[in-house]
Amino acid sequence: MTIVRTAAVIDAPESAVIRALASGTTWRRTIRALGGRAEAPLAPLAPLRPGDVIGLKGLPGLGRRWEVRVDDHGLPVLRSTGRGAATVSLHTTGTGAGTLTRVDCELPGSAMVSVVFRQRVIDACQMLLGIATVTAREPLVVVAGALISGGTVLAGRKGGTGPGAGKWELPGGKVGFGETERSALAREMQEELGVAVDVAERIGSDVDLGEGSLLRAYRVHTHGTPTPGETLTPGETLTPVETLTPVETLTPGETLTPGETLTPIVHDQLRRLSAGGLDSVDWLPADRELLPTLRTLLERRPPSQS
Repeated sequence: MTIVRTAAVIDAPESAVIRALASGTTWRRTIRALGGRAEAPLAPLAPLRPGDVIGLKGLPGLGRRWEVRVDDHGLPVLRSTGRGAATVSLHTTGTGAGTLTRVDCELPGSAMVSVVFRQRVIDACQMLLGIATVTAREPLVVVAGALISGGTVLAGRKGGTGPGAGKWELPGGKVGFGETERSALAREMQEELGVAVDVAERIGSDVDLGEGSLLRAYRVHTHGTPTPGETLTPGETLTPVETLTPVETLTPGETLTPGETLTPIVHDQLRRLSAGGLDSVDWLPADRELLPTLRTLLERRPPSQS
């Protein structure tokens, strides 16, 4: 077995480097830059997951299929299938100068691996590190949607036992590699609440989440995709802090398609909050920074606006 090792210091937080190295898009970009093509089922936006397979075309000598597993740090480990299997493992260490990132390639055979092939492996690893550097420096954007109607804004309480559980937030989530912020927010609202939305203007300023991440909020409007569930009487209003069950339709003054429902997946409660009710719940710190902007929007809403 021969080990070919390549390393670089990436000027980005270690968490951002790990996120970049775990991204399926980083690997697709690397393969494309080397003159090859990644075949399905490697997802273009999702991180690599255990059991994924990277199929290659146009890169002779580097194997046709690579199986993925993920180590305890969230970094992918790739192993080629077939005769003469090779393994690619990744290692990161945070330093004062950035994140020391190393790629180890274990190649079959002895130290007599040809100089030409060794250089080709080194070139591939350097390309991976270069593209990971660019990706890691791109901020991870989390988008949040302010669904405002009837003088209230929709808020959800995070369920489960993970970070932030029991605290309140605007619905939303991370922007995937290759997504626009608006398309990501529309997707997240559909996935989290089962509702189609149109994404309107930005509201408020960027909120720094640390480690290369930031929160951006947009105003959204219901688009009108019906989903199964219990429907409230059209025109029924809700008190500013009334708790909604997971299948209730929210129609506090909204004009919704008959049967429109919100079906929360990651939240265990939903509430409609007026300007005066924004401080009645325990918000996540980042979302709390958006409250002055939300309060202004709710207070200045023309009475005729739906």
